[in-house]
Amino acid sequence: KYGPGHKCAEKKLFYIDGGNEDDEDAEIIGEAEEPVEDEVEDHQPTISCHALSGISTPQTLK
Repeated sequence: KYGPGHKCAEKKLFYIDGGNEDDEDAEIIGEAEEPVEDEVEDHQPTISCHALSGISTPQTLK
């Protein structure tokens, strides 16, 4: 618990090393394929009556 004279633990720094992208040992796993065209549906956005009413409760995030 925190109180007078409290001292936090020693600070630590964590990081992830992603490596060098220009690495000569890098290996190409596969050739690029032709892009796949997904069928795009014409979806219209909708809004509910509850969203329009604006009723908030103590559990509502703002």
